[in-house]
Amino acid sequence: MDWDISVNNKSNLYSSAVFLFTIFQNTVCYSQVIADAGSASAPFTLDQITVTATRGEKQALDVPGVVNVISRQELDERMTRDMQDLVRYQPGVSVNRLTSGTDPFGNLDGFTIRGVGGNRVQMQVDGSRVIERITDGNRNFVEMPFLKSVEIVRGPGSVLWGADALGGIVAYRTLDPQDLLKRKDKPYAVRLDAGYDSFDRSFTKTGIAAFRLTPALEAIVGLSQKTAEEAKLSRARADGGRWGCPVPSAAASTTVGSRSASSMPTTRTSFRTSHRSPARPI
Repeated sequence: MDWDISVNNKSNLYSSAVFLFTIFQNTVCYSQVIADAGSASAPFTLDQITVTATRGEKQALDVPGVVNVISRQELDERMTRDMQDLVRYQPGVSVNRLTSGTDPFGNLDGFTIRGVGGNRVQMQVDGSRVIERITDGNRNFVEMPFLKSVEIVRGPGSVLWGADALGGIVAYRTLDPQDLLKRKDKPYAVRLDAGYDSFDRSFTKTGIAAFRLTPALEAIVGLSQKTAEEAKLSRARADGGRWGCPVPSAAASTTVGSRSASSMPTTRTSFRTSHRSPARPI
């Protein structure tokens, strides 16, 4: 009788152990499935890459050179209004104002990287070269609100990009329609920007609109207008003394940009700039 009772007790203990092990194993498996599902749905950010310095996609830290990438978020946070503001925090990079008889308003000339400037610093817009500057023109024709990011490569890049990249490269990436069309249920989006500069009393107005024309075709178009006056020195006189300007001066420039993209790897980007200033003696 005693032996039978002891056997039954051992059987009950064994059954209880098996039952507890089964419950514990199911609990562990269930927790692992929940964790895997949560990690799969969590968003993640890809590493930043650059293509200008090597003509291929690489992370900025893996490029054997000095490369800086300025994002759209940084442009907005710093309230970047022109090329000078763009490189304000970039050591070794500057933008000069060009003043001459044919361009008296001190428009921005171009980038100077480590002492090399002018047509020896290549500028690109979506991979296409910007025309070289001539006597009565400049290379400042893309307004900052149109940009998605900017890549600045310091140092010679002539092996990859030709003789006009002796000092470096400044590559603009313009906005894509997808950058504004973030809602799937809305086929259009609008962005408005305005800025004022007390140096030349300039006022800039920019409007950008993106449209989803078909499921496979999107387009974005923008218009920017800037009005400004010639900068005045604190001791300048109306008669022209102390480098004053006796002739009233004002200028206006208009930039129109457009870009279309489709489901196929084809895009088209175009910019058109017009500049108007009053006639004055040279």
